[in-house]
Amino acid sequence: MEYLKKRGCAIRADLPESEARPGKKYVAVTFDDGFESFARLAIPVLRDRGIPATVFVATGFLGCRPEWIEDKTKSGAGERLLGIEDLRALSEAGLVLIGSHSVSHRPLKSSDLGAEEIRYELEVSKRFLEERLARPVNLFAFPYGISDDSVRQAAKNAGYYRAFLSVPLGSTANIDGHIAGRIVALPGESLFSFRLKALGGYQFLPLSIAAKGILRRWVRRIRTRREVGGSSDCRPE
Repeated sequence: MEYLKKRGCAIRADLPESEARPGKKYVAVTFDDGFESFARLAIPVLRDRGIPATVFVATGFLGCRPEWIEDKTKSGAGERLLGIEDLRALSEAGLVLIGSHSVSHRPLKSSDLGAEEIRYELEVSKRFLEERLARPVNLFAFPYGISDDSVRQAAKNAGYYRAFLSVPLGSTANIDGHIAGRIVALPGESLFSFRLKALGGYQFLPLSIAAKGILRRWVRRIRTRREVGGSSDCRPE
């Protein structure tokens, strides 16, 4: 966090783009899920350095275990999530912004969920937090970073000022400045890797992912052609 603060201006994740000054580097720090360790370990570090943060929570699991983690050996599987009273205290103290991470933490894809299910995840979680925190909730993070054009538009229609991916922003994902990209920082990664991310070295990631998909499809076509070509050599007895 010391390095991050030196590299740019730490801002709230809801800062309007119109307030950004040309040539100045900005960074927003966000956390998904809202584990108790976030309040215990991250908040003191951020508070001491004056770095604002946002935490995105799935309202269906507040104060409980993260039941969406099916592999119980994974990190965080047995840890408790912050409850609504914990979130209210953090919010009232001005330490963090609270954003929605849906109700059930399901991947939001229109190919898997109906329009009503998607609207439920977006709108009910927003309303739940607003009623209990007594303040607007205008930020959303897609669970697992998964979304599509229809879901991103639904998030805008639900009243979210800004919705966050889990990869750097690709130009095709943006809706009038409504969608923001993110770069994941993992606990065990090196400072070199973190610095590379802070310098923008991972902005190529969406293009890399797309290129990898094209390469995989090309390889599958080549294999299919070879298999079909090989079968033509067979002769009936």
